[in-house]
Amino acid sequence: MDDTSIKQEPCEAMKKFCGKDVEILGTHPIFGPRAGKIDGQVFVLTPVREGAWSRKVRDILAKHKVKIHESTPEKHDEVMAVVQGLTHFAYISLGKTLKDLNFDIKESRNYSSPIYEMMLDIIGRIVGQDPRLYAEIQMRNSKIPAVHKAFLATAKELSKAIGEKDEARFTEMMVEAAKHFDDVDRAMGRSDKAIASLISELELLKNSVGRELCLQHIYSERKHLGVVEDVSPDEVVLTEGGRKHKLKLSNIRVLGDAERIAFKVEKYGTVSRDFSIVLDSPADAPFIGTLLREHDENIVGVEVKDVYEGPQLPAGKKSVCFGVLIINDGVKASERNVAEFFTKIGGRRR
Repeated sequence: MDDTSIKQEPCEAMKKFCGKDVEILGTHPIFGPRAGKIDGQVFVLTPVREGAWSRKVRDILAKHKVKIHESTPEKHDEVMAVVQGLTHFAYISLGKTLKDLNFDIKESRNYSSPIYEMMLDIIGRIVGQDPRLYAEIQMRNSKIPAVHKAFLATAKELSKAIGEKDEARFTEMMVEAAKHFDDVDRAMGRSDKAIASLISELELLKNSVGRELCLQHIYSERKHLGVVEDVSPDEVVLTEGGRKHKLKLSNIRVLGDAERIAFKVEKYGTVSRDFSIVLDSPADAPFIGTLLREHDENIVGVEVKDVYEGPQLPAGKKSVCFGVLIINDGVKASERNVAEFFTKIGGRRR
């Protein structure tokens, strides 16, 4: 089994040098190490000789909800000549062109559209990785030179149309490309969704100034829990334990409330407090406990520990002991919230 970006050459080598009783499974995980996890990622499999071990590999991938596509080594290399060979070639060329023009990329962001920002991010993602790996991808796939040749010929023809101000030819080429494209509407929708997600996260942060959030670094997975102090288009300032942190928006994701609460429990632990409350006899104690949890997000558990109805209480009344589990951060404030809650529903502390 291999996990390389080309398939024909490695599969031929494995077949040549492995015994006939050895299983051979070519694999190509279509993602880099920065993805962090294989869950939901794409794996291309090019099986040569399968058996029990190959089934185990497939079971592992299925467990992680991996998207499996099966192909032949030859077909894989033919498609990847475009998927990797052409796209990497184009983006590396764009990055080198910006360098050769001595173009101020930072300054250009002051003029940028969302699509331009996304393009810069993709260029940076490609050129910022291992150049030897990318060189091997370009140079070891025998199908790539023909793709480069076609790309350069088209770029030359398009440049010629522009130089000659041949609007008809330019328009024709662009329309031809659109007609051949698999699904322009899908591409528009996905790119709109990507842009909208960036904008919506920024809006969420802007509307959270003064509130507690939990932000997670997308690469190190370190979590920052604190109060949002300020937000700019590029950074968020978070006060965490009395210290201010400036975090790049491009490097973080905002965790949902459930994840934030779970992290607080992990970080601070919990304490238990008992509240004995006198209520009307028909009161539904478990339901009241559910409402209490929703009243204060630092309350992570409510248990009805005891119910008493007897001569020490007026007729039509009962005493309920609620065991309340509170995150060990701001416990006094949560205790006041609990007391206020029971007062508002007509309860009385016993």
